[in-house]
Amino acid sequence: MKITPSLVIADLEEYLRLFHISLSQQARQTLLDVEEFAYKCDHPVNENLFFSKIIRNYDTVQDILLDKGINPTLAALILEKRYYDTIEDEVRYREEDFSYSQIYRRRANPKTDIIDRALEYCVLENRNFIENKDILLAAMDYFEDSIDEEHSHWTDKTLEKSPVTLSHVYGQYNENLWIKFEDIRKGLQNSKVPEDNIELERNDINIFLHYEHEELHNSSTHTA
Repeated sequence: MKITPSLVIADLEEYLRLFHISLSQQARQTLLDVEEFAYKCDHPVNENLFFSKIIRNYDTVQDILLDKGINPTLAALILEKRYYDTIEDEVRYREEDFSYSQIYRRRANPKTDIIDRALEYCVLENRNFIENKDILLAAMDYFEDSIDEEHSHWTDKTLEKSPVTLSHVYGQYNENLWIKFEDIRKGLQNSKVPEDNIELERNDINIFLHYEHEELHNSSTHTA
């Protein structure tokens, strides 16, 4: 079975339906953009793509960056180029933890960890659909926890002495990524712009009418 971004997002929506949660139109576009970029590069998703595609698709975070003198389009491009620099020949998009509904190693996979955290942010705000805001907050939490767990030591000493910024996601100081996560969080707290919920009919998203659900999961790499 050929794994495509549309199939992966359908799998995600089926997973979210277990919890009576859906995606906002904007959040769905962000996650589809994440998957399509990774698919074209034939490499698994990592946190750089979550940050870059949220920046491209989320007006509120664009305004937060602009207020700090940061060009959002350039910031997204820099993070996408960093992702591209991580591509390895032996690791393929279709072979490595592509499914959002995978059962095992959810904390070890950036995409499943981030979506599970986003679910919690959504519920905390008494919504039944995930917004870009939830995904961004989840991505920041995931990244902070991952560098704590790895006891990261930065070769760029500017990062060693600073609170976590988008430059840390990039891996070295960059003037156009020099914004602290705490400033992004403050900006999100002050924003009350709602996103559009999309309640899709089951037949609209259930691509699995053409595939056995078990076959999808057997195609993923599940190691305990």
